Amino acid sequence: MQVVSFVFSVIKQKQQKNTSRKIFQYVIVTKCTENQNIFSDNYTSPGSMALGSVYHPSEDYELNMWAYSFSGFANTIYADSNYDIHVNPLNKFNIGVQAGNQNTLGMQTTAPQQVGDGSVNSNLVGAKLGYSFDDWFNIDASYDTMFGPKNSFYGGGFISPYTFTIVNDPLYTSGLAAGLIEQGAGNAYRIGTIFKPIPGNSRSKIEFAYEQFDTVSPVKEYDVDLKYVPMMGPRGLIVHLEGDYATAPNTNYVNGGDFLFIEGIVTYTY
Repeated sequence: MQVVSFVFSVIKQKQQKNTSRKIFQYVIVTKCTENQNIFSDNYTSPGSMALGSVYHPSEDYELNMWAYSFSGFANTIYADSNYDIHVNPLNKFNIGVQAGNQNTLGMQTTAPQQVGDGSVNSNLVGAKLGYSFDDWFNIDASYDTMFGPKNSFYGGGFISPYTFTIVNDPLYTSGLAAGLIEQGAGNAYRIGTIFKPIPGNSRSKIEFAYEQFDTVSPVKEYDVDLKYVPMMGPRGLIVHLEGDYATAPNTNYVNGGDFLFIEGIVTYTY
């Protein structure tokens, strides 16, 4: 199978210090709301371990449990559970909960400590409630809180070796451009809705979302995610457009301002 993708991105960042810039590029490399330092090549992990389990006894219930250890950084324990409640064939509710912990048990010295960011020590709790009508409408509201000692890494935040800046972590409140991994310890809220306007085409969608992060580095974010998969067009063609607008105040972690991100993706698989 061959996959051909074309990505066109527009980033506009307006700082509060009367400066602005536009970037036209193929790969997004910067966002104004990202604040944690990415460690240099001098801080590598000598090894990692992972253990996971999925319990899926029916189509309506799923439990995921994972444990990771990235030597020199942190240990992570994470679990989430999702349950669908069918009112009738057309109406359905979804309830989800998630929890996690990061610690440095068994590690004498970690990279965050060496660079002066403090030891990783954090807890995560979250919940979501969703409603679906048939196959074409969904709305959900979610909440996450992340907490730990204020002198720990990012005020009690998580550290992530593979989702930071990419925002593909499993947290319920993560948006297109920011999440608790990027914004640090605190509270996060999200409300989003998905429409599937083409009957019989479950892959095409229109999604709107709003996220608010009351964290050590607060930000408000508005997302639009459009995806079109032609039913009668070339097989394997996907047209995807994402847009994000965020605003953040000045803090000790970031020089705040306004941020606009637009990305268009055309993918053809053959």
